[in-house]
Amino acid sequence: MALGGGAWVIGKSGAVEPRSGTSYSSPILCGLAAYLWQAYPQLSNKELMDVIRKSADRINNPVIPYGYGIPDMKKAIEIAKDIKKSRKLQKGY
Repeated sequence: MALGGGAWVIGKSGAVEPRSGTSYSSPILCGLAAYLWQAYPQLSNKELMDVIRKSADRINNPVIPYGYGIPDMKKAIEIAKDIKKSRKLQKGY
């Protein structure tokens, strides 16, 4: 699930303006995924989805229509860092 609020877009006049709506939720979540994968390219696509899912606010109680809930970017970064750190320890770095 993703919020469609707090999106800043370039309007018809060329000015940057705030917008909200469901049409913005997917691009916002895609931006989160792109950022995480760029920062942690060692993650597989399945791991990336799992990191985002585990960062969500309903991970312990997923329900329809919310699923796992709204991802938390800060928490997702922490989870990805832990995976990277764990792999380094396994390799003996």
